[in-house]
Amino acid sequence: MNLKFIAAPRFGRLEQITSWLREENEDSGCGFYCNITTINKAFADKELVCVTSKNKAIGFAVFTRHRYTARIDIAEICPSHCESGVGRFLVENCIEMFAKRNIQVVDLECAPRSSESFWHNMGFYRVPEEALKSYSQYNKPIRMFRPTCQIQNQKSLHEKSDNSIELFDCRTWECEGRKPRWSWPIFTLKGTEVLDKPIIHPAHRDWCVRWKKEDKIIKTSEVKHFCNDSSKWGEFLIITQLPTVS
Repeated sequence: MNLKFIAAPRFGRLEQITSWLREENEDSGCGFYCNITTINKAFADKELVCVTSKNKAIGFAVFTRHRYTARIDIAEICPSHCESGVGRFLVENCIEMFAKRNIQVVDLECAPRSSESFWHNMGFYRVPEEALKSYSQYNKPIRMFRPTCQIQNQKSLHEKSDNSIELFDCRTWECEGRKPRWSWPIFTLKGTEVLDKPIIHPAHRDWCVRWKKEDKIIKTSEVKHFCNDSSKWGEFLIITQLPTVS
């Protein structure tokens, strides 16, 4: 189909997208034309990408970003090109673009909820229920995430390491006597405090994270204070380097 991914489309592409979104809305009442103000703003902020075929924009994605994370807010393919691999092409190129921009994890909300299987097939995982505590019990969205790089796996706990990171789904004063909800072994590059694989996991900024070495607690703090720039992580625990301990 001779698809092309455009990371910085010109205004003419936005006009093409707007045209078929409007037609879709008039024909079926479906699609994202109701979000056209958001789409226009994303274009102005250079946070809109698209896929073209035969010089026509047939798919697009809108995103927002923090320092190390990005969120796909909207992604849609022109109805006449659905089920043709365009969606996979769009997402794969978005992930590649994000990785090149040093974004380490991408997340999104499945809307409609029926899109979960597509995102799962694209390598996205469900955000744990514990990380959705800010939503009401009856209105929790399906949130999914995908790291853009290889990460440290919790299943590697059998590997021998003196260092570990523990994450609790509660505040620091509530974790006394409790076992961590998640934990990872730590392996650093020789002679440095840089992890050979980053730890990336959905987390509330107020949750407790703990660094242990040889069963001794080195540091305990809230996620938002564990590293100096954690305020720019969005809704994730991201550790690429062990923090300085005074």
